[in-house]
Amino acid sequence: MKYFKIKHIALLLAVTSAPLYTACDFMDCSETDYYSKQQILDNMDRVKQLATQVYSYLPHDFCNTSGAMQDAATDDAIHVYESSAIQRFVNGTWSANYTVNDVFGTYYNAIHDANFYLENCVGLTFDEWKYSDGFADDYKSYLNYEHEVRFLRAFYYFELVKRYQNIPLITKTLTQEEANEAEPSDAVTILNFIISECTDLANDKLPVNYNNMPGGEGNLQRATKGMALALKSRASLYLASPLYSADDTQKWKNAAQAAGKNEKKVVKSGEKTVNKATENGKKGLGSTKPEKKKKPVGSEFYNTLACLVGDYFMKCGATLYPCDLRTKDAYANMDIAGYNYGIFRYKHDLKKYPNRLILGSETFCKDAYSFWEIAKKNKRIIGDFVWAGWDYIGEVGDGAAEYSDYKFEDPATRMTGGNGRIDLNGKPRAEAAYTRVAFERETGPFIAVDPVYQKEKLRLTGWQLTKALESWAWDGCNGEPAKVEVYARAAQVELFINGKSAGKKKVKKCRANFNITYQNGEITAVSYDENGREINRYSLHTAGKETVLQVRPEEKTVKPEGLAFIQLQYTDSKGIWKPMEKHNIKVTVENGVLKGLGSPAPYVKGNYTDHTVSTYYGEAMAVVQADGNGPVKVTVADEERFYVVEIPCE
Repeated sequence: MKYFKIKHIALLLAVTSAPLYTACDFMDCSETDYYSKQQILDNMDRVKQLATQVYSYLPHDFCNTSGAMQDAATDDAIHVYESSAIQRFVNGTWSANYTVNDVFGTYYNAIHDANFYLENCVGLTFDEWKYSDGFADDYKSYLNYEHEVRFLRAFYYFELVKRYQNIPLITKTLTQEEANEAEPSDAVTILNFIISECTDLANDKLPVNYNNMPGGEGNLQRATKGMALALKSRASLYLASPLYSADDTQKWKNAAQAAGKNEKKVVKSGEKTVNKATENGKKGLGSTKPEKKKKPVGSEFYNTLACLVGDYFMKCGATLYPCDLRTKDAYANMDIAGYNYGIFRYKHDLKKYPNRLILGSETFCKDAYSFWEIAKKNKRIIGDFVWAGWDYIGEVGDGAAEYSDYKFEDPATRMTGGNGRIDLNGKPRAEAAYTRVAFERETGPFIAVDPVYQKEKLRLTGWQLTKALESWAWDGCNGEPAKVEVYARAAQVELFINGKSAGKKKVKKCRANFNITYQNGEITAVSYDENGREINRYSLHTAGKETVLQVRPEEKTVKPEGLAFIQLQYTDSKGIWKPMEKHNIKVTVENGVLKGLGSPAPYVKGNYTDHTVSTYYGEAMAVVQADGNGPVKVTVADEERFYVVEIPCE
C-alpha cells in the first residue's frame, strides 16, 4: 500500500490551469495549503477525484427548480410558495434575462473541468504507483475516465444548447481573457459536435456495462455506450427540428436511424413537424404582431422523453452519484427510504447503509420478479409499489401504446396513462396476474393473448408490460398467428390447443412467450417443476355465437344518495367475455342521476359525463347516484337492443 506524509489536505475540485496547491511537509501543513498541478497528476486517487468532479455537475434532486418539481410549471401541480422561481413559468414572466433555472455558469464550469482533465490527465502512467495494491484495477478504471469525461462534456453541451441555442463551443482550457472573448457557435455546430462525440464513444470506447470493470454493479452510475447512443438520438432529434437548423428531410432520417425507429414513419412525422413549424414561423416569428402566449412544457413532455430514453436508462439514472449525495442525509432521518425506479441501487445501498430500510415506491411492472427475488434475500427491503397499480386520468404523455381502432388523431382525446395493473373500470389486467405470480401470491399458470385480429406492431414502454388480454375468444381468426403469454412460478410451461400440444417453453422471470396458430375451442397451459412434474393447469375457452350485454351492479342494493357502480360487458350466453364486441352504448336512469360513464380506453371523445360511450374490448362502466325516491332503474341500449336492471334503494 502506498502512504503519504500529509496529515491535512484540502483538494480543490474545481481546478484551474494555474498551480492548485503548494507542497508542505508533515509539520507545517495547513487546511489551506494547495497541491501543485504536478502533485495532482502524479497521484491516481487525485486524478480520479478530478474525473469524479466532472460528474458532480449533473442535474439532481426531484425538486430541482427553485425547490419545486417540474410539474409545478403546469396545470398538474401548484407550488405553495409564490416567491418560487417556478412561478415564472406559470405567470409567463420568464425570459432570456429573467430565467428560471439558469445553468449557464454551472455547466461551463463543468466543461472547463472536463477540458482540463482531457488536456492534462490523459495518457498518464503513474509509474510510482505500479506496485501499489490494486493498481491494475485502478488503472483499468482510469483508462475509461477519458471516455466518461468526454460523454459528460457532450451532455453538458446538450443541456446548454437546448436552453440557449447559440453558445460558445470550447474544447480547451481558456484564460480569463480568452473566455471573455469567446464567440458563440451556432446550434447546428454544437449539436453536430455532440453527435460526433457520442458516435465515437459508442464505437467500442464506452462499455455496455461495468460488469467486467472493477467495482461491477457498484459502477452503474458511470457513463455507458447506451447513454452515449441515447444522447446521440436526442441530439439528432433536436438537430432535425427547424427550431435549430434548416428544414432537411435527411436530418429526420438520421434521427430515425439514431433512435432505431422505422425510418419512413419517423421521417413522415418529421416532415409534418417541419411544415407546421414553417407555417407557424410565417405567421408568428416573421410578423411584428405579438405571438399568442404558449403554455409551458409540462409532464407530458418529460414522460414522453422518458419513454424514448427507456426504462433501463431511467433505472441507471437513479444510480448516479448525485442521487445518493442528495438523498443520504434525508434518508438518514427517515424510518423508510422510498426508491423510485431504483432497483439497480438496492444491492449497493444495502451494503453501504446497513441500517437503511428500503421501499420500492415506484417500480416498473416488468421488474416485479427481480424486485421480489432481491427482497427475499434482504429483509431490509420491506415492500414495493408497482407503477401504476391502477390506471388513472392524467400523465397522458407516458407513451403507452394503443391500437389505431381505439385511438384518435387528436392528442387532446388522450385521457389516461393506460398502464395500470388494474384498468380504469376496476378490472385486473394481465399485468396483475403476472404481478401476483411474480410476488408469489399465486403459482399460476395464467394465460394472456395479444388481440389476434390486431395486426399493428406496438412499441411498449417500461410502464406497460403487455397488451395481451385474458381471452381466447377471437371470432373469425382461425388460422391466424397468435402471440400467447403464460405467467407461472415454474421451470417450464406447455400449451395445448384443443388437447394437442403446441410446444413447451422454459419460464424466465415467471414469463414464457409462445407464437402459435389460433384455433377456436380451448387453450390450456400446464406448468411443470424442474423434475417435469405437473404443478398446475389453467384453461381459456372460445365464446359461443350468442352475444349478450351483461349489466352487473357491483352491489345488490344502493343507499339514498349513494353510488352504484354498474359493470357493462359483452359475453356469450354462458358469461364468457367477448372482447371483439365494439358498440356504442347509451345509458338512461330513473330515480337517480348518471354521474359517470366510460370505458378503460385511454382515448376518449367527449367526457365521462356523457350519456353515451363506446366499449373498449367489449367493456364499459356506469356510475349512478340514487335520489332515494325508489329503486334505481338503469336502461342500457346499444345499436340493436336494450337491457334494464333495477337496484333497490335501502
